[in-house]
Amino acid sequence: MSLAVGILPSEVAELGASDYDLLRRYWYEEPWGAYRDNLHTAIVAREIRRTAYKGDHKLADFLLQRPERREAEQRSGVFNMFRALAHKVKRK
Repeated sequence: MSLAVGILPSEVAELGASDYDLLRRYWYEEPWGAYRDNLHTAIVAREIRRTAYKGDHKLADFLLQRPERREAEQRSGVFNMFRALAHKVKRK
C-alpha cells in the first residue's frame, strides 16, 4: 500500500494514526496495485461464467489467493460453526 502513495515502508511507522487510518480508508474505497488487478480479473471471470451457468457466483471464488490462506479459511472453526447454525427462515 505505501509504495503507491510515495512512502517507503520504513516511513509508514512514522505516520500518525489518523494519517494511516485515512490511507487505509482510501485504499478500501479505491484499491490499487496487484489487488486491484486481481479484483478486475475476478469481476470479468465471474460475469463470463454467469452467462453460461445458473446459480450463485461469488466474487471470492474467482480471486487469486495463496493456497495456505484458502485452506485456513476453510478450516476456520468459527465460520464452520456459523454455517452449521445458520438456517433459512421460512415466512408464512
